[in-house]
Order: sequence, then C-alpha cells, then structure tokens
Amino acid sequence: TAYVKLNRAPWTSKTHGGRWVNVYANAEAAPVYRARGTDYPVGSIIVKESFEDRGGRPGEPGPIFVMEKRSAGYSPDHGDWWYAIHWAQPGGPRAGAEGPIYWRGRSPRANYCWECHDTYDAAMGGIPAGNRAY
Repeated sequence: TAYVKLNRAPWTSKTHGGRWVNVYANAEAAPVYRARGTDYPVGSIIVKESFEDRGGRPGEPGPIFVMEKRSAGYSPDHGDWWYAIHWAQPGGPRAGAEGPIYWRGRSPRANYCWECHDTYDAAMGGIPAGNRAY
C-alpha cells in the first residue's frame, strides 16, 4: 500500500513525547485527514513516525505510531480504531531495558493512544497550518 506524506517537514509534537514527527496516510485516510474530517472509512491507516529531539533537530528514530480504522464492533467505545506503537531501539530511560517495543490493539499499554484520541483529536489534522503538504 502506498502512503502519502501529509507534512512538508518534521515538527515537534507535544502529544507524542515532544518528538519530531512526520504523518503518513493511506489512500483511504488521506482525503479525510486533509479535510480535517472525522468519518474515516474502514481500512484507513494513519502512521506517525517520530524522531528523538537532539538539540532542536530530529535525531535517532523514536516510536512509530499507527492507527487503523477497523470494522464496526472492533472497539465501539473508541471509534473502532486499532492502535499500535513500535519502537525498534528504545532510547533514554528505556534503552536496553525492554528491547523492541510493540504495543498494539487492546493491550493496556496501547491505552495511551485512545486516551488522547478519544478526548480531543477526533478530527486528526494536528499538522501545523504552515507545514501541511496539502
């Protein structure tokens, strides 16, 4: 599947650990994201790649955040979104302690995602206006 990059350059995201981020969407999600809509079709996938901050610039890779719109009934309390966090080589306080991180689906560790997206980010579109590639 091809993904479209939705921002021009990485920016720091307070809600993703102050990391530098880029946002990508698949063909199903991109038009809704661009319109700042909320009615994502099943199969919509949004990926946020992140980088650790190194002196005000993107540094080594951080976690990759993924959300996928699933069929009605998957998780009705959370808009039927599936979430995942993957971090191949955790740094900082997690360096070497946990090895690769892969939290997904209904794992309590992925609750971090829906707690934010349920409350304030239903329309997505958090890319700063001057940095949108659309």
